[in-house]
Amino acid sequence: MLLQQGRYGPYVRHRQESATVPKHIHPSEITLEKAILILKDVENRKA
Repeated sequence: MLLQQGRYGPYVRHRQESATVPKHIHPSEITLEKAILILKDVENRKA
């Protein structure tokens, strides 16, 4: 699990999945639990 800074802002990445961190969440506030929720939210939108 990685928190990275990209061209369009911070994002969370795990293996092949990645998700942009919502603007209302500051990157320093990201915990492992929040990162998992962000990734799951993106997966649910795709389904």
